[in-house]
Amino acid sequence: MSTRKRTPEEIEAWRRYRIEAGERLRRARELVAEGLAELEAKRAQERRESS
Repeated sequence: MSTRKRTPEEIEAWRRYRIEAGERLRRARELVAEGLAELEAKRAQERRESS
């Protein structure tokens, strides 16, 4: 059984969705990296203060 052929509109919608999903994933990764950097800086500061 073969799959239904997609229309150009469906293909374009899927392509746009994948681009947007990639951008959201990139932004989420940036936010996580920023948060981890801030956390590490805070921990380093606390270690300096407690020494």
